[in-house]
Amino acid sequence: MRKNLAIALILALTVLLNGGYKLPPKEILDVFNAPPVQYFSVVIGTEKVIDYSYQRYSSLEQVSEPYLELAGKKINPLLNAEVTNYPYTSLKLRNVETGQGFDITDKDDRYVYKFIISQNRKYIAYLVEQNDGIIVKVKDTDNGSLIYKTDFKINSIIDYLAMNWSVDSEHLILAAVPQNRGSKPTKSVAEVSPSIEETSGKTAKVRTYQNLLKNKYDEELFDYYYTTQFIKVDLQNGKTEKIGKPAIFRDFSESPDGKYYLAKRVNKPYSYTLPYYRFGYTYELWNEKGEMVKELITKPIQDQIPIGGVEKGMRYPSWIATENSTLYWAEAQDGGDPKVKAAYRDYLYRWDSPFEEQPKRFQKTEERYAGISWFKQSGKYIYSEYDYEREWKKQFIADYKDKSFQQMKILDLSSNDRYNDPGDILTENLENGFTVIRQNGDYIYMKGAGNTAKGKFPFLDKVEISSWKKERIFQSGEKNYEKFQTFYKNDYSKLIINSQSTVDPPNYFIVDLENGKRKKISDNVDHTPWVRNIKKELVTYSREDSLLLSGTLYLPPNYDKNKKYPLFIWAYPREFADAKTASQVSGTQNTFTTFWGCSPVYLALHGFVVLNNAAMPVVGDVEKRNDSFDKQIVMNAKAAIDYLDQRGIIDREKVAVGGHSYGAFMTANLLAHCDLFKAGIARSGAYNRTLTPFGFQSERRSLWEAKDFYIKVSPFMNVEKIKTPLLLIHGVNDSNPGTYPIQSERMFAGLKGNGGTAKLCMLPYEDH
Repeated sequence: MRKNLAIALILALTVLLNGGYKLPPKEILDVFNAPPVQYFSVVIGTEKVIDYSYQRYSSLEQVSEPYLELAGKKINPLLNAEVTNYPYTSLKLRNVETGQGFDITDKDDRYVYKFIISQNRKYIAYLVEQNDGIIVKVKDTDNGSLIYKTDFKINSIIDYLAMNWSVDSEHLILAAVPQNRGSKPTKSVAEVSPSIEETSGKTAKVRTYQNLLKNKYDEELFDYYYTTQFIKVDLQNGKTEKIGKPAIFRDFSESPDGKYYLAKRVNKPYSYTLPYYRFGYTYELWNEKGEMVKELITKPIQDQIPIGGVEKGMRYPSWIATENSTLYWAEAQDGGDPKVKAAYRDYLYRWDSPFEEQPKRFQKTEERYAGISWFKQSGKYIYSEYDYEREWKKQFIADYKDKSFQQMKILDLSSNDRYNDPGDILTENLENGFTVIRQNGDYIYMKGAGNTAKGKFPFLDKVEISSWKKERIFQSGEKNYEKFQTFYKNDYSKLIINSQSTVDPPNYFIVDLENGKRKKISDNVDHTPWVRNIKKELVTYSREDSLLLSGTLYLPPNYDKNKKYPLFIWAYPREFADAKTASQVSGTQNTFTTFWGCSPVYLALHGFVVLNNAAMPVVGDVEKRNDSFDKQIVMNAKAAIDYLDQRGIIDREKVAVGGHSYGAFMTANLLAHCDLFKAGIARSGAYNRTLTPFGFQSERRSLWEAKDFYIKVSPFMNVEKIKTPLLLIHGVNDSNPGTYPIQSERMFAGLKGNGGTAKLCMLPYEDH
């Protein structure tokens, strides 16, 4: 019975069996090949939208293209770009009032990697793939005419630097491949040498990273592909000018008044154990000609950041959106270590141009500074703090210019509390492109997920700033799942929402709050009507210690209540500090059932009952809760099986479990510590925790601080206990920290060596 169920599961999924790719059953393949839904990006403040589609699946030819592993990224050397899985395939601009529109992308545009609309809404710029690299095209949003096209190639390895609008909307700032960089480095015999690293007494708790530099030749390749020359393009005449000199950058931004640039330049020496974003760096202040005005700070390789901690000294300086050219940043007062006691974790500083006087401290935070949003009113802001020990978040309104303003607390909440989460504050862009809090007179707006015990009901609140009183102006109904997208043409009485239900595919609507009328502005249809025969239900149940759990239940088409079905549970563990937040429901049953990729819901079409996203909480003190990881996940699994068995839905002798990444780790542990299952599927997991010695997931202790725990929680160390058939799947090119492919290979070897029943499927070219 065990082997029959395992084989059925393996056949139902698209995996490698006995050498070679196999197609799944037709009912699964037809869903897999269905067209994607239509997506919109609203041109804010107008009646226009960008209608886009993207490539959902990469071909074998695409995933097998050669790439380089350099400093934490996978690089396509032909394109000088990071390897991307889901590029856009087309962009169309449409007027939702007239229905008229036109193609933005040209017929010969292969793949689009990014698009941005200018602050004045006149232009749309996009990165598009060519045979020998990536270029930028700029189109007019009124008629789609070509305004500009680069005659040089773009360096899009760090995508947020590749293409940005200048503050005047009439210039683009582009990260160009240096035109005189020469030929790609070639490996010489002299460069085939030992890789040597040293340590001398300093403590460097570094988590496991992948795709790192390995030798001097890799360093040369890193220099070659990451080096960027910033170029400013005048769209009125097509003229270009270089900004500064070529270097490797991690950040680059123009001041709100366009008079300065803030550049974060990567320095040597490089690291073979850390990705590029932990290399040493220098922050430099440049004038509008690209000449350095001031060096702000230089830091070495960041290999001594404590687990859960931050860098020492100036941290992430940025421009204040509402000032001409004023920088702000945070500085840790506890050495960046959350275990060090301190009256204040962080100070916030600001520094006004021309940057000759001393910086001014404008805020102290009792816990770790966790972000800031600026009001349009100069000096006023909302900042966030995060308490690492309690997993708690706070927010405050403050004002560094108005000395009479009394700081006001507006949030004091567990970061895991979904039911009371007020949502996110809405923002908008100023004419210079900088982001500020969206404000309508004395009010701002917040949108949230709307988690409740009955499911998710997204909402939009109108909030009076002075009192922080809230008025709910929109919320999803009982039968639909509806999410606010933006205000239509900046009219606060009209919303653009996305609406769907169990029988209606997702579509966009304009909603008039004054009269309740709706206008549909997209045309998604149901491409897989037979999937509607799958019944979906949000279920709740309790485990033996009374903790409430939940999951989304899928019943197969033509479900017969007089029949008992095999069950497949798919889950991912989450950690919580208290039972109250761990019991909160996070799903919804009101969404349109659709799935793609390797979703476990496909199995419902193959005669299985599927419990997807089954709750797997691990609850307890943040330092030691994982000591009971095995016990708690078994309790969670048993509760789900007991509940569905009591309802008469499943045959509890035919239950399988699966999960991805940390869910794979969970799966292997379940098979080692209980006999509830007849098969398991573990995809891209880590099974030997001694190979992730400086923590994993939310585990804060290192191997040397908790040796017994690391061994006990590793399914590899308990592999002799696993007698249930287990399918191990892993991408050969997995780049996720901690889940090296060798984890699955050694797990399989352990199972084989101890007489277990297992199959190992290593997927060529696949990532995590």
